[in-house]
Amino acid sequence: MPSVSRNSKLYSLLLVLVLLIPNGVISQVNINEIIGNTSIRGNPIIISDGDYFDAYNLFVIERREMIDYNTIDKTLYLTDMKGNIIIEEDIGFDGFMGVEFINSTTILCGNDFGAYLWNIETDVIEQFNFRGHHEFERNEANDTYFTLQTYIIEDQGTEYQYDQVVEYTPGGDLIWSVNMSDFVPFNQWCPFGDLETGGVADVTHANSISYDQSKDVLYVNCRSTNTFYKIDHKTGDLLWSLGEYGDFTLRDIYGDVKDALFYHSHALDIISENSFICFDNDEHNQTNNLNHRSRIIEITINENTMTANTTYEFSAPKTYHSAWWGDADSLPNGNKIGTFGTHGHEGNTAIGARLVEVNDKSEIVWEMYFPKEGVVAAGIYRMKRVSFSPIIQVDSLYWIKSSEKAIVNWEAFYNFRNKYAMNGSYEIYFEEEFVEEGEIEFKKFWQPTQLNLDLGYLEDGNYNLTITIKDESGHENIKQINLQVSEEPPKTSSKTSINFSIFMMSVLIMTVILLRRKRL
Repeated sequence: MPSVSRNSKLYSLLLVLVLLIPNGVISQVNINEIIGNTSIRGNPIIISDGDYFDAYNLFVIERREMIDYNTIDKTLYLTDMKGNIIIEEDIGFDGFMGVEFINSTTILCGNDFGAYLWNIETDVIEQFNFRGHHEFERNEANDTYFTLQTYIIEDQGTEYQYDQVVEYTPGGDLIWSVNMSDFVPFNQWCPFGDLETGGVADVTHANSISYDQSKDVLYVNCRSTNTFYKIDHKTGDLLWSLGEYGDFTLRDIYGDVKDALFYHSHALDIISENSFICFDNDEHNQTNNLNHRSRIIEITINENTMTANTTYEFSAPKTYHSAWWGDADSLPNGNKIGTFGTHGHEGNTAIGARLVEVNDKSEIVWEMYFPKEGVVAAGIYRMKRVSFSPIIQVDSLYWIKSSEKAIVNWEAFYNFRNKYAMNGSYEIYFEEEFVEEGEIEFKKFWQPTQLNLDLGYLEDGNYNLTITIKDESGHENIKQINLQVSEEPPKTSSKTSINFSIFMMSVLIMTVILLRRKRL
């Protein structure tokens, strides 16, 4: 394929105003910060307690004029957690709302002409010769791409719209396809009568493809049937389905058997060998159509017993309800991110898209939301959390008990939720002396790669340990570790006392400012 170059808008990090305020905004924490002065279109507000997974956010904003619902613009952004713009790129009115990295330098997205790859370091684009809706998913082994296309079936004078899962080469050659009508009969159309453009019955409304390359299977999520489907890539056969029209016994977070675990969900993703995460829109809930509690959920399956259990959920307030769109993902620190992305929400039409990160207590620790500006509102289909280098997880203060062998256990993660194994390398220095190096295969689905270092027996004292880790392109991350060998573990200050000190300092500063103003 020929390559095309274009200028992107690359921004240096901006200084932002940080205001510390006491608890009470969105989560049960001691200190929140409100971050403003970002130049992102839609002028979002960011609220945080600081205890988030610090990396970067990749998303596309669509701004619409809400009287006629006309699109104003679509803009791709890569920002830091405080809203400072790293990349800003207009992608056209027909630009694709889903965007993701496929390696450490390259973004898979879509524009008016179809799918494309964009190397953000060289600013070179490779434009592909195919189009699709909702999803572009890479088959790395074949350098091919899955997407979705619609087709119509007519039966007794009624038109039914279905989705075809297709696989293309970059040059636009169709090499594989499967029709969802082979698996989904007309009578599984949503009882609320979902329609597409022109009043056509929208039977499947497929909106995500998750490809497991090692197993050569696809998981296709269909919004209208509240079901996702496991399809053998080699044969095109349906292996099973899970949901309202599935083969599994379904249990909610309390262990109760249910007819369905989600309603009109989006963004099904694999997060481990037997677990999935998705965004449950809770739209057209057949047990209570007015429930409207959009959720982030994880589902763990057992293919031997054919059981599916909800093992995590974050149920957002109704003011976050998203009837369509949405995304969910799991982070290396155990937190979850969710895209409550519609241009408005039930009981809260003054706010558009809401991007959140929640901890294991279901507390929101970071949120970016977009207030409505007159008749203009911002919507976001999906958001991905990414890093520019691999991630090291190990305590900065690492304790070894006296007289025990000094073994340091640490974990490595790729830069983002990689869908297949990625390669990298590491080096370790102890007291500034080189001790070990090696190659790393980063596990797929952002699962931890477990590593350890055996330093033998050390005398009591403090030691310096440095781990350097690199991805396949040489982007590196360096972690400094204070290794303490002692009979008792080191004492550390609690987060609560630190946050209280910061809060009291902020109160003192504000008091001084007010007194000075009074004198003037």
